[in-house]
Amino acid sequence: GGGGRWGGGGGGGIREEAIVPAFDHEALRRRVYSMSPTEVAAQTPQLLRECGDWPNTYTLTKHMGEALFSSLASQHSIPSIVIRPTIITCASSYPSVGWTDTLIGPAGLVLAVAFGVLHVAPGKEELIVDFVPVDYVVNTLLISTLHCASRPPPGRQTPDKSGGEGGDPPPP
Repeated sequence: GGGGRWGGGGGGGIREEAIVPAFDHEALRRRVYSMSPTEVAAQTPQLLRECGDWPNTYTLTKHMGEALFSSLASQHSIPSIVIRPTIITCASSYPSVGWTDTLIGPAGLVLAVAFGVLHVAPGKEELIVDFVPVDYVVNTLLISTLHCASRPPPGRQTPDKSGGEGGDPPPP
């Protein structure tokens, strides 16, 4: 498929906004829970197409989780933000260069290259391997959380700092 709801294909990437569900997540959950594991495996390609041409169950279930999170945050007027890092790997500098808590997955690959153990890996030249150091992700989470928490949630006025009835203070 050509990208569908997830925004992939054609260089479009994933949109930096909450993706509005094109299907009833709860109905899909009930439908899948009513199936045997064999039925789920057999029907997965059809379900991915029906729900918006998702490339795999990982991206679909991440979307479902984000949609539920956004809905609950909006329902309860809680400021919220979703961070979508790419493949998280070992630290760039903090707590130390190359720090990782596991050698499983991308961190092991990065360290194998760094130490000269791995020289060649199969792949497609046109694809991008998009790693991001864990300390960059943590810094982004901290700054984004501070930024999000310092804004009033949609539909709520900021406290009036001028002694008036509410709303934003007048400009200086």
